[in-house]
Amino acid sequence: MEAMQANTIDVVKRMKEITRVMRTPQDVLQSQGVTPENIEDMLDELHEHVESIDMANDLHSIGGLDPLLGYLKNSNAGIRAKAAEVVSTVVQNNPKSQQLVIESNGLEPLLINFKSDPSTNARTKALGAIS
Repeated sequence: MEAMQANTIDVVKRMKEITRVMRTPQDVLQSQGVTPENIEDMLDELHEHVESIDMANDLHSIGGLDPLLGYLKNSNAGIRAKAAEVVSTVVQNNPKSQQLVIESNGLEPLLINFKSDPSTNARTKALGAIS
């Protein structure tokens, strides 16, 4: 039993850790050696967690939605694309999260990215989150 518990991830705890990183200013992350690729990997992990509708709804409860939406404005195109991909999963067939994204003004950066992001991938991911 202990071996199983040792290999079990507390998803909410991990999402809170990811939220703390997302809230950390980019210059602080860079000074600690965190690269854009590290952030993209973290967003990939978050994406896996929010595939569950319950975890998607918990993202807002733990304070992770606003920093995630902030990543839609990141200077790195890969981070913008990954953030949009996570948002897309959070809102998929989830009226509660759709409303929360709208209330958090998340639609505006998605529309801006869709309309004018220089990265085709970021534009495509923004479209996925909007639709």
